[in-house]
Amino acid sequence: MRFLKKLKKPAFKAIPARPYARLGEVTSSGDKMSLNIPWGYIYLSLEPRGETAFRIFADLVRKRCYDCDRDDSFVCESISCSSCTLPCPCRTCEKGRPGGLVICRKNPAAVRKEFNLQTTPVIWLSSIHGSYTINPEKLRVIEQTVSDFIAGIKRSVVILEGIEYLININGFFPVLRMIEDINDMAMSHDSIVLVPVDERTLSKKELAYLQRNTHSLQKLIKEEEN
Repeated sequence: MRFLKKLKKPAFKAIPARPYARLGEVTSSGDKMSLNIPWGYIYLSLEPRGETAFRIFADLVRKRCYDCDRDDSFVCESISCSSCTLPCPCRTCEKGRPGGLVICRKNPAAVRKEFNLQTTPVIWLSSIHGSYTINPEKLRVIEQTVSDFIAGIKRSVVILEGIEYLININGFFPVLRMIEDINDMAMSHDSIVLVPVDERTLSKKELAYLQRNTHSLQKLIKEEEN
C-alpha cells in the first residue's frame, strides 16, 4: 500500500510540458482541450489498444480547459495547482488544473513516452511487487486507489486500462461491480474515468452490462465533430 501514501504527498510538482510529438500537434501557450467532455461520468472507449482514450486523457491533464478564457495560461501537467510555483493563472482559477492517474496493463515507461506524461502517477497492473504496482487479483485495492485519488484531487481524471486482463483473472462480474462502484465515485466527485476495452474479448451480454451505466467516448467524439 506504499503507493497510496505516495499519491497523497504534495511532491508532484508541475513542470513545463514538452510538445505532443506523438500526436502530431504543435503545442503553444494557447492550446485548449480538443474535446468538451462533461465531468462526472465513466466513459467506455471501445478500441483494441486504448490509444484514443489515452490521447483524451493526456489532453485533459496537460492542456487548458475547453472553456478557458485566459490566453496567458499554458500547456502544463500538474498534480496540484496549489503546490505549483509556475506563473500560470490556473493557480488562481477556482476550477484548477485537472490531476490525472493512470492504472494500466501496458508498460508504464512506454505509456509515459508515447503520451508524454511526466508527473502523472502511473500504476502498473502486475503480480510483480513494486512501489507503483497493484496485483491484478486485488480488485478492492484497485478500487480503493481510484477512490482515494478521486476524493483527494479537486478535478480528477483517471484512466483504467487492462479491463480484459482483470476479467480474465477475476471473472466478469467482480470487475463489473468494481467499475460500477468507481462510477459512483466519479459521479459524486464530478470526476472523469476513462475505460478502454477491446469489445472483441467480451460477449454481447457482457458488453451490454458495461454500456448500461457508462457513456460512449466514441459517441461523444462523433457528436463534437458534427
